Amino acid sequence: MLDHIKQNRPSVDKAPDADLFLSQNQVIDSPNGDRYKIVQYLGQGTFGQVVKCINLRSGSFHAIKIIKNKQEYTIQGLVEIKILDKLVNDPCRSEFECKHLIKMQDYFVFKDFLCIVFECLDSSLYDVLLKTEKGFSLEEVREYLR
Repeated sequence: MLDHIKQNRPSVDKAPDADLFLSQNQVIDSPNGDRYKIVQYLGQGTFGQVVKCINLRSGSFHAIKIIKNKQEYTIQGLVEIKILDKLVNDPCRSEFECKHLIKMQDYFVFKDFLCIVFECLDSSLYDVLLKTEKGFSLEEVREYLR
């Protein structure tokens, strides 16, 4: 399924820490013809960077995780794709799981970087928690679990 992605060639667009150089309004092209314009840098982590993009064909927003161009990170990205694919296609998953699991929508290689396209969600629960001074009430926790 993912054998065509397992190549790890050096990229001219690679920063010293193996991240792709990114800029606002930069366009990321996928092999299926979708073009994603970066509208916001969302953050970075050990495995790469995440950007908010607009699909220029459909007008929909997505979060794209761009995995660092290092073999060990690419391998872990492929593992993540396999797990997310199994979760999406699991016939035994519950309605609760369908509602509460982030949805991977596509994956591809752009300039030798593995990219995973997700639905674009709002703030994480962690982000919301950081903004409160007292934490969550029991009622608020129940609301998040619905």
